[in-house]
Amino acid sequence: MIHHAEERQKPSLLTALRLPMAAAILLWFAQPPVSFWPLATVALLPLIVLVHRAEPLRRSDWIAIWIAGTAFWLASLQGLRHAHSLMFLGWFALSGYLALYWIVFIYSARWFHHGRSLSIGISVSIAWIGQEFLRNYLLTGLSACMLGHSMAKVPVVMQIAACFGSYGVSLFVICLNILLYDLSRSLSRSGVNPFSAILRGAMFVNRSETGSKSIEKDREGPRTSTEGNAIDRITSIGWVSAVLLFGVWQFEVSAKSAGESSGSFLLVQRSEAVEYTQPTSRAVEIYQAYAQQTLRALSEQMEPVDAVIWPESMYSAGNPWMETHLESNAKLAGGGSALSASAEAVGLTPADLLTAVNESQAYFEQRSMMLYQASLAASGTKSPLDFLVGCGVMRYAEKPEVYCGLVQFGSGGRVKKWYGKNHLVMFGEYIPLISSLPWVKTLIPPGMGLNQGSNPEPMRVGQANVLPNICIETAVERVALNHLRSLNREEKDVDVIVTITNDGWFDQSSIIEHHLRCAQFVAVATGRPILSSANNGPTAWIDAQGRVVDRVDQGSNGTVVASPQRPSGSTLYARWGAWPIVPFGLATCWPLLLALKTGVRRKKG
Repeated sequence: MIHHAEERQKPSLLTALRLPMAAAILLWFAQPPVSFWPLATVALLPLIVLVHRAEPLRRSDWIAIWIAGTAFWLASLQGLRHAHSLMFLGWFALSGYLALYWIVFIYSARWFHHGRSLSIGISVSIAWIGQEFLRNYLLTGLSACMLGHSMAKVPVVMQIAACFGSYGVSLFVICLNILLYDLSRSLSRSGVNPFSAILRGAMFVNRSETGSKSIEKDREGPRTSTEGNAIDRITSIGWVSAVLLFGVWQFEVSAKSAGESSGSFLLVQRSEAVEYTQPTSRAVEIYQAYAQQTLRALSEQMEPVDAVIWPESMYSAGNPWMETHLESNAKLAGGGSALSASAEAVGLTPADLLTAVNESQAYFEQRSMMLYQASLAASGTKSPLDFLVGCGVMRYAEKPEVYCGLVQFGSGGRVKKWYGKNHLVMFGEYIPLISSLPWVKTLIPPGMGLNQGSNPEPMRVGQANVLPNICIETAVERVALNHLRSLNREEKDVDVIVTITNDGWFDQSSIIEHHLRCAQFVAVATGRPILSSANNGPTAWIDAQGRVVDRVDQGSNGTVVASPQRPSGSTLYARWGAWPIVPFGLATCWPLLLALKTGVRRKKG
């Protein structure tokens, strides 16, 4: 008996892992690749038990929470390892970092519940939404695998993202968990609890811990009064009802206010193997394969299209778009040496560099003109046609600059505009603190040192205003939202968001489906249809309600012809952004700051 009492007082790490690992498993099954969304409604129950537990959590509990969180992220983001051998390091580092937010959630929720006597539902809601907000902003941010994304197959629930982004849908799922947790406690008092297996960590719990009494009965938190339970029930039922009613209303409004088509867009996808460092001959092969697929698709079209969209990097073919900064050109023409540093970097004089750039531009536009004319011939029409293609961009000014770009060209192959990716991929296109670790530069492959674009660059395609995004910019919800809000302030409207990506790096992993779900929620949040063209997927036409209208199967070759409807107005979320969620983030940080302050005082004392 003494032995068992001591064992309960000092649980092993394996014992401590049971509840958080149960949550990790349930959350993983609720998201791609399994995508069994009903599990999301109970996935937080094991973590809520940890929040509600009266006795302080031990070091082994905190370690177990971090290990389970790391396991969840390793499983969810395992596709990252396919990109490059060094990405194993990034995969582990990113997963370990994201797991810290599980600790933030548990610590803050327990502080609200036990330290400030808030109800368990309010405490969990504040802390979970707060940690999602923080991870969407800190260290460049990541929106993949948000709790609300589990509802991507339930469009009526997704519509609340038009007001509060993915956070509103996450809160919906939290409320369902709270209601089931409250129901479980009520059933426990009556001696019947169908959720006991989940609350106890499923199959990880041994018989010595499972008596007839529930976990909650002998581990009640400070706020277990009828008043506290009533607050949770009222707020949870209220939010769940509001979300469902808003979703139904939103569909009715969108059906009545459906506008005319913004145009016809041909989205091209192939499943082409890519590498960080590949010979120019391979890049040319990829270009030719995409060109042939485009011409076949256009020849099969009965109606003309306004634009052809190619995925990220598929157009370069060893010939990126090059230009010199206009101010630098003016200085050079006036006898200055503004291009001296760039010229020296490539072993040319400033005048020779300018000549080389002009020749490269001429070749690029000649190649584009040939594709343009072949496309008109294949489609059998003389209607104007635009190409929006993923292509590298090199700009020479005071120093050489390299961008992951989207280039627009039209009649005669003339380049109209280009957009440089604003939000770069951590560990993929840049490595944090690389300037402080010069020895790392010798280990990383080319392509991890890109420059960051500065502004959104709307493009006119036919009668539509297009907002371009590249790759991760639809996987970080705030990027497209901030672009749209910035353009709205300038009174520049946007009809459709076009995103291009190269997810061929990730093989046939669930990363592609996670990326698609992020795009679905961005569509609802911004109230704009999204057209995604991707190498290997996801190539899809997503309407403004987040529904996938048409797509090409992952890992296959094909095209989608999209005719998105012109939006009728702006969403509330596009107007006010994430400001309503900021208090959740600040409140979640507060307990951590207090703990840090206390720790510093103790150290000084």
